[in-house]
Amino acid sequence: MNLKCGKKCNCGGTSFTAGMAATCMGLAVSAFFDTNDKAVAMAPILLIPQVVLSNTVVHLDPVGLWVAKSSMVSLWALDAMKTTLSSESRKDLEMAGQRGKAQSIGRNRR
Repeated sequence: MNLKCGKKCNCGGTSFTAGMAATCMGLAVSAFFDTNDKAVAMAPILLIPQVVLSNTVVHLDPVGLWVAKSSMVSLWALDAMKTTLSSESRKDLEMAGQRGKAQSIGRNRR
């Protein structure tokens, strides 16, 4: 895929792979439970940790990062999508993360 700046991006393959991993996780949950109602009830319990442990909402310490790397599809998908960004976009993303981290530290001191 070509971006507006003319550079090539491989984010289509990354998105497809992340989507397939999420589909496999959903199929595994469906196969584990015997009724549809139980599987749907488990969806929030399985999806909320995917968001929290993706290293975007909460900055993970080394132990938490190890747990997330061994069990969370979203962490790997997000890291793969970050690698498809240009170096300028990655720097902007890191700066925004550092700014958010500084703001949360400031809120905790009050």
